[in-house]
Amino acid sequence: MEDREVTSGAFLDIVGAFDSTSLDIIPKAAKWHGLGDMICQWIGCLLGGRKIAATLAGETLERSLARCILSPLLGGIVVDKLIGGLDGNSCYTVGCADDIAIVFSVEST
Repeated sequence: MEDREVTSGAFLDIVGAFDSTSLDIIPKAAKWHGLGDMICQWIGCLLGGRKIAATLAGETLERSLARCILSPLLGGIVVDKLIGGLDGNSCYTVGCADDIAIVFSVEST
C-alpha cells in the first residue's frame, strides 16, 4: 500500500489436468526442462500407443496406459512451462501439481 500498488490474485485448480494433457506436449516440456533427447524420446514412446484393458462380468474397459501412469511429475513439467510464461513483469506465479496461484501488482492511479 505504501507503494500505491493494488495486488490481486487468482487461484486455479485445473480439473482433469493430467487426464487432458496432450501426450505430445509432455516430451516437448521435458526437453524444455533440459532432459536429453533419449529421455524425451523414451517418455514419448512410453506414453504413446499403449493400452490397458480390464474385463469384469463381461464388460471390458480399455484405457490408454499413458493416462494411468501420467504422474504429477510429468504433468508438472507441463504446468511449470505455463508458470514460467506467466512469471515476471509484476506477476508472481507458483504451482504444485495441478494447482496454480498467480499474484500480480499494478500501480494504482
